[in-house]
Amino acid sequence: MKRIPTDVWMPDTVSHPGESLLDLLNERNLPAAWLAKQLGISRAYVSYLVNGIQGIGPGVALRLEALGLGNARFWLHRQADYDLWRARKESSHKRGRRSRVGRRPR
Repeated sequence: MKRIPTDVWMPDTVSHPGESLLDLLNERNLPAAWLAKQLGISRAYVSYLVNGIQGIGPGVALRLEALGLGNARFWLHRQADYDLWRARKESSHKRGRRSRVGRRPR
């Protein structure tokens, strides 16, 4: 089996897709309250989305697509890229710490 190279360039940071959603709303002068009503979710939930607290799942992605705010695949790919970036960042942080398991305390 051919191994996939892991040394492919990765950006230092990947923004949460909520930032892209906020940019889109601002470009179109659409308030968060309008989006909440159109999506059938609370304004607080929209706030969680655009502030990167909550991820964009398939249901919200499909509703954004229905509103003409990008296609669902775009939103899901943005979320997956962000989730993968975070997982890699957390993984590299954990590897950077030296484990004391099995070592005698000093």
